[in-house]
Amino acid sequence: MNAKQERAHHLELHKMKRTNNELSNYNAALEAECNHLRRVSEKYAAENDALSKQHAIAMETERVKMNALQLEFTQETQLRFKQLQANNEAQHQNALSDAKRRLDAALNEHRAALDAAIQKLNEERTQMKHNDLMREREYKQLSEQLAAQHKTIMDEERTQMKNDDLMREREYKQLAEQLAEQLAAQHKTIMDEGIEEKRRQEAHFNSEIQKLNEERTRLQEQAQAEMENTQRKLSADLDMKLDASISESLHDAVTSNCTHMQWMNVLDFRGKRVMLYSHYSESNEVQDYNVLTIECMQHYFDHIIVLTNCPNKWNMRSPNYNQCHLLNYGVFIMQLETSLVNASRLCLTNDSFIVVDVNAFSICIKRLFDREPMSHDFVGLTSSYENVYHLQSYFMCFGGTAIPAVVSYFKTHGLPFNHADAIGKYELGMSLHLTNLGLTSFALVTNNDMKRPLNTTCCKWSNVLEETGIVKRQNFLKKYAYAGMTDKDIAKIAENHAYNAELLQFLKCNNVRAFTPR
Repeated sequence: MNAKQERAHHLELHKMKRTNNELSNYNAALEAECNHLRRVSEKYAAENDALSKQHAIAMETERVKMNALQLEFTQETQLRFKQLQANNEAQHQNALSDAKRRLDAALNEHRAALDAAIQKLNEERTQMKHNDLMREREYKQLSEQLAAQHKTIMDEERTQMKNDDLMREREYKQLAEQLAEQLAAQHKTIMDEGIEEKRRQEAHFNSEIQKLNEERTRLQEQAQAEMENTQRKLSADLDMKLDASISESLHDAVTSNCTHMQWMNVLDFRGKRVMLYSHYSESNEVQDYNVLTIECMQHYFDHIIVLTNCPNKWNMRSPNYNQCHLLNYGVFIMQLETSLVNASRLCLTNDSFIVVDVNAFSICIKRLFDREPMSHDFVGLTSSYENVYHLQSYFMCFGGTAIPAVVSYFKTHGLPFNHADAIGKYELGMSLHLTNLGLTSFALVTNNDMKRPLNTTCCKWSNVLEETGIVKRQNFLKKYAYAGMTDKDIAKIAENHAYNAELLQFLKCNNVRAFTPR
């Protein structure tokens, strides 16, 4: 999306927000007007109730007064009549008749006044009822007008919103189509450029790999010749006999290797337990978790050989080890095959796992190595049925019956030159080769219970931690192809094993996410 389209998009969003705000304000005004009319109606109803109550009270008061006057008048009339009759009934008959007429006239006057008052009250009641009916009609008409007006406004707003939605939908659809076309064109251009660049890189990489392989073969042959010459003559002037064309760093490395190999050739591995620990650091440093791993296993081995690219950085708390550099499993095994085949135990392990639970790892190692000989011909911490059954190569230990077959396998297949070669030939191929020879294997954790077996140390890391006390380094660094351990899991592990200073140092040095230093 270019800058002009982005500005148009933001302008459209601003218009939509302003329209919605205006509609919201208008709805709020209508709601306030409805509330005002509701309050007016309630006020009229309250006034009507008050007038009805006042009218009822007035009628009741007038009725009580009329009843009292009639009773008083009747009592007075009877009293006077009795008095007149008692005094002179016979003599004053005419006067009595006159008095009766006067009383009847007075009574008629009172009755007329009472009728007039009642008629006036009825007229007032009729007028109040009429007024109530008029107010009720007015309120009803006003409510109907407001409801009709509100309905009309709402219908107009809904129609307008639907029209706006349709317009926006058409605009969005057009914009999406334009963006899709642009992205498709950009993607095609990028893919074409990427494919061409990839071809160039692959050609250059293959050329460099070929050159490196040729140089490596030449250097290995030359280093082998120099080491054999040193072993025959046992001369201290090894540096003077190396080829001057080899760089100074490689010259020092080969010299150091020859010195170590000269010393190791004197060793007798017959009946001994040997562990090879492979370590490599791009930053030329040794983190403490490597030392912890070796110290947890050193009691079960007579010789511990550390294969490392930074021998001067190791700080072991126990002197029972030997440092070698610029070597790997294959070089070491093939050069010392005549001595290694007589060993009683050979363990191949590396720095790709972290000892998290020291107690669990110690129990696991004791379970594997406390028996002499081992319960199986070759054992490991984990196994996998991904692709083909195999022990995972970061930790494999071979008994005396399996060691000659391992040495022979290395001689037959040569050295792996990349990760894929190491996995294909040595992790998958080694287990298959030994199994085909009738040798038995054992692992503490496997993945044969999974419908689709994947990497055991990734997909079943919690089982591996519980049974063996270790976690693969790739889990912490998030380098597996599929998700395994989460940041929450890492934080929980760090909290539960806060006593493990080597683990905390590893997490801190590698800037592992979700880890907070204590």
